[in-house]
Amino acid sequence: MRPEPQLRALADLASGLAGDARLDDFATVADQVVASGAEVSLFVAELDVELVGKGGIAPAKVVDGAAMDLLGKECERLMDCGDAKSLVQVMEILAGFKFPVRELAKPANVIRVLIDQRSPNLAIRYACIFPHAQILFCTIIHEFGKKGIWYLH
Repeated sequence: MRPEPQLRALADLASGLAGDARLDDFATVADQVVASGAEVSLFVAELDVELVGKGGIAPAKVVDGAAMDLLGKECERLMDCGDAKSLVQVMEILAGFKFPVRELAKPANVIRVLIDQRSPNLAIRYACIFPHAQILFCTIIHEFGKKGIWYLH
């Protein structure tokens, strides 16, 4: 799903503001995006990590509880719709911004969906997001082994 040009422009503006350490202005733009009902995950994905980091902002610190709830609901929707690839992509992006992805979707639930969809590569990509990836790898290997899936493609 590609972001609207307006959303991309707002992300560019917000990134520039963050890079200039204009944190209040950055927060104002982010609040406008959330209030507009736009998909917050698309906005976050369009932020320039270099500029945001330069300004000293951890994007997860800017997003309020309501936005985190929306992100969590979007992750749930992706799981419910069976769009595992998009879910993993969104989680990878958010993890790159240091978002607490564990709060958005329980890792065990995501792994279960990926196992049910017979997607070992996506399961491994998802596990790599977490510092305790080794534990998730063991679960992944065990569960895919029980299903007789021994290959990665």
